[in-house]
Amino acid sequence: YYKAHQDEFKTPEILRASHIVVKTEDQIKEIFLELANGRNFEDLARARSVGPTAQNGGDIGYFTSGQLDPDFEKACLQLKEGEISDIVKTRFGYHVIKLTERKPPSIEKYEDTKGRIKQPLIARKRKRYFNDLVQRLKDRAKIEINEKSPVFSEDEKDD
Repeated sequence: YYKAHQDEFKTPEILRASHIVVKTEDQIKEIFLELANGRNFEDLARARSVGPTAQNGGDIGYFTSGQLDPDFEKACLQLKEGEISDIVKTRFGYHVIKLTERKPPSIEKYEDTKGRIKQPLIARKRKRYFNDLVQRLKDRAKIEINEKSPVFSEDEKDD
């Protein structure tokens, strides 16, 4: 099953980024200059970012393609680990983004998946065996319904 269904065990590329987001282009240009002059990214994010991740030094955590704003993701995909983006405009404001980690796509190892694979396969096999047993019993059974039997009353025949 594992070999025949490799697509089910693929993990997409995973990125982790931090950002500083502000409302105006002038504010982000000032921040960009401070970064160019050696100011610490995380400290600057805590002090100047207006986003909910400010208290975490701008860390937004891990994400895969399709989870964040497309313009934000596009900028992240162009960065190398540790690299800082140019100014990025999104519907949320103006950002400077730092890519902190990039995990390439991978396929989970069999050892890590066999527990998840085993139970559904066993359940499927049990169901197939049960259905086969029921079918064999039906094939061997001879069932006749005698509607003339005194057990049936005239009212029950139509039910």
